Amino acid sequence: MTTDALTTPNMTETAGANGALALADERRDGANATREHDHVR
Repeated sequence: MTTDALTTPNMTETAGANGALALADERRDGANATREHDHVR
């Protein structure tokens, strides 16, 4: 019980941080793709 209480928040924080990084990468890639597309036109 104590181990779960200590471990679960850490796992949640890690997943949240990884998710935020993934979203940031996705936004950057999307912006780059849009810029390249506009440049081609």
